Amino acid sequence: MQTQMAAISSLSWLGAEWAGAAGRMSGEFLQFMADRVKEDVRFQHSCLQCKSPQELQKLQAEFIQKAIDQYVAETGKMVEIGSAALKPFRDA
Repeated sequence: MQTQMAAISSLSWLGAEWAGAAGRMSGEFLQFMADRVKEDVRFQHSCLQCKSPQELQKLQAEFIQKAIDQYVAETGKMVEIGSAALKPFRDA
């Protein structure tokens, strides 16, 4: 009986830990997407201001590189959040 209670207690803690991590991931992802939408709108506005094809090409290359950098950074943040949620199990 004590073993069962200990197991249930561990599982409830696990659920709370994972729920917290899921909440942090969700918030982080929503903020990231909102920021990306703002970048997309800025990019479209900048495209309308271009005076030459070369200027547009440069703008597109900068936009793509910035997007890649931001997605890589966001992936790192998500890995950190997930890793932090698993830390108690690694330490156990």
